[in-house]
Amino acid sequence: MPRISRKIALLLSMLLIFTACAKKPEKANSPSIKIGIEKRGTETVYIADFTCTLKNENDSTAFLNASGKINIKDNSGNLLLPVPFTVKTILPFEAGVVLQRVELKESEAVALMQFLDISPEKILSGEDTGARPLEDVNIELAGLKLEKKDIIDLLKGK
Repeated sequence: MPRISRKIALLLSMLLIFTACAKKPEKANSPSIKIGIEKRGTETVYIADFTCTLKNENDSTAFLNASGKINIKDNSGNLLLPVPFTVKTILPFEAGVVLQRVELKESEAVALMQFLDISPEKILSGEDTGARPLEDVNIELAGLKLEKKDIIDLLKGK
C-alpha cells in the first residue's frame, strides 16, 4: 500500500511540475490593424480594429482569462497605441484570437495613420480600406496575465 501512495504522489507532483512550467505566449502572431473614420453628427471618430492570435504551445495546459496589452510601436520604438485585450480561453495547441476595437483621439489617430501610410481622405472616399498588416518589430506583448489549468480538469468541469 505505501508503494502505491508513493507512486501516486510522484505522479501528482510530476503533473504539477509540468502544469506549473507551461510555456506562456511570448508574442502576438499575425498582427493587423484597420483604421476607420466615422462621422457622428459633427464629430469625427477614429477607430482602430486590431487583430492577432496568441498561441498556446502546450499539450496539456489551457489558458483561461488571458489579459494584457499589445503595444503598437513605430520603427524607433515609440509607443503609438496600447491595445488592452482579454481572451477567455486558449486550449492546448490552439490560438486564441484577439479582436479589439479602440476609439482614438485625433492626435493618436494622426500619428498611427502617418506611421501606416494611411490617408484619411482615401479612407473617407473608399479608395483605401485602412487595413494593414503589422511587422513583429512593431508589436510588443506586455503585462500578460493568465490562469493555467490542466486540460483534463477543465474538461471534467464542463
